[in-house]
Amino acid sequence: MYYVLEEIFNKYPHGLKQYMEKKIQNDDDDYFLRPNNPRELLLPEHLMPFMMQYLKDMKNDTIDLLMHANAKKILDDAECPYDDLSKLDDD
Repeated sequence: MYYVLEEIFNKYPHGLKQYMEKKIQNDDDDYFLRPNNPRELLLPEHLMPFMMQYLKDMKNDTIDLLMHANAKKILDDAECPYDDLSKLDDD
């Protein structure tokens, strides 16, 4: 999923131009109810409901998660096992 979202971000770098223009004009409330192009999907107000619906509708028996190299380094430095993050502090 990360790679899909990153690809949307890279392919549509100017996808928020119309969104920002309408936001500044504040004249079209219906426009903001849903994403109108792929780049607008990455805005927090659209991404969270999309992700929740996507996870709800999944038919998979399991979800495999890949760990980013930065996350692996942080866990290794903290000597925290990958399957039990409860030992991490807030920092």
